[in-house]
Amino acid sequence: MAILAAAAKRYPEALAEAVSKCADPSLPDSERLKYLQLAFFAPGHDASAWLSGFHPEVNASQRAAGLATPQEQWWGAGSVPLLDLQAEHDAFRPHATAHDLREEFGDRVTVVTIADAGHALVPEQPQAVVAALVEWMRNLPPRGS
Repeated sequence: MAILAAAAKRYPEALAEAVSKCADPSLPDSERLKYLQLAFFAPGHDASAWLSGFHPEVNASQRAAGLATPQEQWWGAGSVPLLDLQAEHDAFRPHATAHDLREEFGDRVTVVTIADAGHALVPEQPQAVVAALVEWMRNLPPRGS
């Protein structure tokens, strides 16, 4: 199983507010852009493409579901090999937490960091993401072994 730009078990609380503000169409685009850049994008990347397409009711629903689901029910991602594909500048994954999953779940976790990317890892560095996924899959043990 691969997780891409997954948040740390605990991340700065201000980010939840930033996500809500990104999706708030009542705020000026300049303010929303500031929060998008803070929460999702690496320095120097243009976050403006994300100004449209937010649906506040979906954001509220996702947040409610996250708060209602105990983290311990999903945190360990089962018992299969796990690729923790991280973004170098992910605000939701402070550098001090980079190896938390490996420390918690041992050798089944492989940590790979993609340079020049934030939480918006896939649109920021799609080719690097694909290359990392393919490399990891090539090194998986055969099924049943």
